[in-house]
Amino acid sequence: MPPPRTIRPAVPPAVEVALLQALSKRPADRFPTVQQFTEALGDSLTSGPEATTVTRPSPPTQSIAVLAFLNLSGDPDNEYLGDGIAEELINLLAGIRGLRVVSRTSAFAFKGTKTDPRAIGQTLNVRTILTGSVRRAGNQLRVTAQLINTADGYHVWSRRYDREMADVLTIQDEISHTIVEALQIRLSGTQAERLAKRGTQNPEAYDCYLQGRHHWNNRPGGTAKAVEYFRQAIAKDPAYALAYTGLSDCYGSMGAWESNTMAPHQAWPDAAAAARRALELDETLGEAHTSLAHVHLHYDWHWASARREFDRALELNPKYSQAHHWLSHFEMAMGRIGASLTESLRCLELEPMDLVNNSHLSWHHWLAGQPDEAIEQGFKTCELYPAGFMSEFFIGLAYETKDMPAEAIAHFEKAATMSGGAAVALAGLGHAYAVAGHRGKAVKLLRKLDAQAQERYVPAYDRAIIYAGLNQVDQALDWLQCAYDEHSSWISYLNVEPRLEPLRADSRFTELVGRLGFPPQS
Repeated sequence: MPPPRTIRPAVPPAVEVALLQALSKRPADRFPTVQQFTEALGDSLTSGPEATTVTRPSPPTQSIAVLAFLNLSGDPDNEYLGDGIAEELINLLAGIRGLRVVSRTSAFAFKGTKTDPRAIGQTLNVRTILTGSVRRAGNQLRVTAQLINTADGYHVWSRRYDREMADVLTIQDEISHTIVEALQIRLSGTQAERLAKRGTQNPEAYDCYLQGRHHWNNRPGGTAKAVEYFRQAIAKDPAYALAYTGLSDCYGSMGAWESNTMAPHQAWPDAAAAARRALELDETLGEAHTSLAHVHLHYDWHWASARREFDRALELNPKYSQAHHWLSHFEMAMGRIGASLTESLRCLELEPMDLVNNSHLSWHHWLAGQPDEAIEQGFKTCELYPAGFMSEFFIGLAYETKDMPAEAIAHFEKAATMSGGAAVALAGLGHAYAVAGHRGKAVKLLRKLDAQAQERYVPAYDRAIIYAGLNQVDQALDWLQCAYDEHSSWISYLNVEPRLEPLRADSRFTELVGRLGFPPQS
């Protein structure tokens, strides 16, 4: 297999090199070792051939990174609490116009390290960082928080809160308002209202919500557990709109092509109901509009409704990464390649170290007919997250587009192994076998999917893809019709999916595309 092409950095070259050096030293199951990254970063900016060309921009005066709060409870089951408080503070502060707030994934990369605050500020280009800790003993809670000036490492303020668990929401409010005062931020009426707004007054519901988000952030493995906690949050507070949004996103994820742990007709109606209930409770919740847009895009195929919901979501919360992510999918489905790339880059800008966002950019380049760029991004994501099978999958798709079957098969085989035999990975491998002339191996994978279907849901689309590779058009179209009937999320991309090329001249395919009612391209 040829070595990967040089990765085009989205950051200064010295920073990219430092990051990759740091990543090479970390255990495979760990998040990037930022302490090593920061040390390498310091060296790279002061030595080497690029040292004279790399400059460090001054951080904005009103800028902050909220790090994960340490769990001092002695019980790993309480880990979610410190993470959740920090994440909710990030979400609150991100709604303040004029305040630069570092994304969760970038800020949480420092979790478990003892990196100097000045180095963190330099790495993330922020003027202040918020650190803290949480100690829970039964119903008693001690939260400490420190706002640190990254220029000199001194505290701007430090505070300790000894309260009962029921006061966790009040503590969060006090911290956010103190930050606003310390940074001398003037709030508009709308911003002040948003900062004061609580999703719930019920601390038990809030605790369940934090646990749900904790497991959602560890998807796909944590998605089923997240559903349990979001449902518990709703049971404790039936008017908790954010919990309904979390529930909607979980069901959408389980019914989408990446995981397909539930049949679309089982998962997506629940996703739609939860999103609509969230909007009934709070029409001003950008997250809820995003969740409903996701349903319209990948299940209802109501294109105008999806566009309207995305627009409303970003009007309410322009920094919501998930809205930009799914809007990029929408633009690709509509055939607007440039607009899709703009949104892909925007969600990556907001969450630069997120696995899904990095993998998604590779997906974008593949569907846009840019296999070299897809491969570059795929290898970059593999460096960041060696255990993520989707990067290997997209690299395989890109090599297949370049008519490099041996390379494609090698990466699909890795994806199939890493995913534990996920249907989407087996379908990719089966298609690659078929177009490479290994028809027997492709048919064997079809039989394997048939066997899987006796035990769990297997998407019809995956079998359509293998039959398309075998150039068995009638069988491929039969399975594609089944995928349409199932409301497979892949159907949204019929107009741009390269592997369906052998079917496009058939009238049945044309009729299927016509039924989707895609708007004319502008």
